[in-house]
Amino acid sequence: HVEDLQRVAIADRAVRQHDIGGVAYRRDGDVNLLAQEQRNNQPDADSRMTRPGILPGFAVGVAAVIGNPKAILFYMGVLPGFFDLSRVTGADIAAIIGVSATVPMLGNLGLALFLHRARQLLRSPRALARLNMVSGGLLILVGLVIPFT
Repeated sequence: HVEDLQRVAIADRAVRQHDIGGVAYRRDGDVNLLAQEQRNNQPDADSRMTRPGILPGFAVGVAAVIGNPKAILFYMGVLPGFFDLSRVTGADIAAIIGVSATVPMLGNLGLALFLHRARQLLRSPRALARLNMVSGGLLILVGLVIPFT
């Protein structure tokens, strides 16, 4: 098929001209390109969400909680149902606030330590490319399994 060869040639040219790592695959008589741009694929790049410092980190955390409808439903709808509000004292409220702040903070600290270690492991472009290829392969595998389940 001449059209398929033309599409593969266009995809190959795009890969070479735009520094894109990619794989061509055939599906239903059509050639498609799975590609990922490699130029700006650095895990250490600071962005608005990963800017270092206490205040930016706090602001992102507050924005994440306020923007999360599940958190709002939990704190305003579910959490008060665990307590008899007619008998709650000031000490009880302080304990509830303390636990409600400490437990998520410990979870976030654990996640931060895990992500710090993952960032160290994924410093090289080769390791990052390997992760992307394995992740993409697993997603394709899941997509192939879904119709049979």
